[in-house]
Amino acid sequence: MEKYLNVYFGSQSNYYTNMYKEFLNGRKFTFNVISFFFGPFWFLYRKLYIQGLLLLLLAAAVEQLGLLVLKHSGLAENIQTMIYLVLNLSLSMLAGFMGNYLYMRKMEKNMEEVIVATENEEQRIKLLQKKGGTWILAYVIGGLLLIIVNLFLRK
Repeated sequence: MEKYLNVYFGSQSNYYTNMYKEFLNGRKFTFNVISFFFGPFWFLYRKLYIQGLLLLLLAAAVEQLGLLVLKHSGLAENIQTMIYLVLNLSLSMLAGFMGNYLYMRKMEKNMEEVIVATENEEQRIKLLQKKGGTWILAYVIGGLLLIIVNLFLRK
């Protein structure tokens, strides 16, 4: 099984194999610093496409909510800034604590599908590499999507 985990997780297999062991031992929600700082981009990079897009839309909604508060609240600017920062920090915390959990769940699902669907070891390895690993274009595409969503919502 560890060989399959190493193949699936790719270059960060040591970190994620340890996170998976913690996941199996009941520690489901570990903190991922990278998903905290990069949020939707990390999710897309780790091939958690739906979650990444949802987080991207949520980030855009928080941005719009922040702009609405700034425009119509009548609150002092420092209070508005504090509210805006708390909303963004909350979103980042959500991404930080949910990242590993969602990644481990997806890995288990993918692993089970591949093992059930194939008997040939070489095929399993190739499928696990394809389903796992990373998607480097995620940062470029995610950034473009964020720009497009924000431009669309500002109209």
